[in-house]
Amino acid sequence: AYDPDGEGVGAAETFSKSVLNGDTTGNLLDGVANTNGGSVPVGGSITVRVIATVTGTTGTEIAVTLGNRSAPPDNQNQAYSDSGNNTDVYTVDNSGADNGDTVGDPINGDDIYHRQEASDSINVTIVSPGTPNVLLVKRITHLNEDTTTSGGDDLAVYNGTPPLETDPWPEDVSGNPLQIGGINGGNVMPNDEIEYTIYFLSSGDATAKSVLFCDYIPSFTSFIPNAYTGNTPQATGGIGGADLSIELFRNGTTDYHTGANDNDRATYFGPGVDPADSFPGINCDGDGDGINANPNGAMVVNLGDLPNATTDATGAYGYVKFKARVN
Repeated sequence: AYDPDGEGVGAAETFSKSVLNGDTTGNLLDGVANTNGGSVPVGGSITVRVIATVTGTTGTEIAVTLGNRSAPPDNQNQAYSDSGNNTDVYTVDNSGADNGDTVGDPINGDDIYHRQEASDSINVTIVSPGTPNVLLVKRITHLNEDTTTSGGDDLAVYNGTPPLETDPWPEDVSGNPLQIGGINGGNVMPNDEIEYTIYFLSSGDATAKSVLFCDYIPSFTSFIPNAYTGNTPQATGGIGGADLSIELFRNGTTDYHTGANDNDRATYFGPGVDPADSFPGINCDGDGDGINANPNGAMVVNLGDLPNATTDATGAYGYVKFKARVN
């Protein structure tokens, strides 16, 4: 059997070489610890890991090329490309008869440089990472556990303005977006219970990462901490046996969360307590100053990563529910 490196037929090894951005010359085996004297044995391979910082505009094509020599090297089994075909990479055995070869004998039929083709250039096209976006719509969905109101909206149906066609809200059988509820609760009395629902949709062209949203409890009402106690399942991470304050529908699944600052996804902060103390940088006031007045209580929900609706319609859509009592 033919043994081009003189180390024995079938003496396979894999070598590794990292090529940093800007490296344009050098033997791929330089600095590689191996037991084969710098040669690649029969059946062996060289693994090249290219690390590059990509700069450029979307659609730009970049090339990663291995090998850039105009003549074959003198040592055996080194990677190079000749001047006649600079985009191809070869290994060369130029050692003569010391390993069973004779000068002029071809490898893979090449009688000039005793070479065999290893790889070509790799072309990569820069693509846009996309822009995430999350839409929020708040509605009143129940009044005293009912969907009828006195002089207000019918809370059992969609009452909004049709969204933009580019906003891919899921729809009901009538073609209306799944945003049931109204914005006019009609006439209410002290001790009436109002359920609010905040619908969310990841509508951008990329995943929205680490999504947090904050919602203030409406003026002249008080947050009901046990609004969903008795419902199941309780969300993972919540304090067992605690009151359940918030309903979350996310990724096609409904669960119930405490208002405590535990390890589930929802937290209630009483009046005057700044949510930024627990969630640094959260901007409940919308003024970007890092301080939230929280005059009447606030709810923060950690939605995590939301895939965009084009990629995953189920994971992109959901809602949060809470209840408040009229003072």
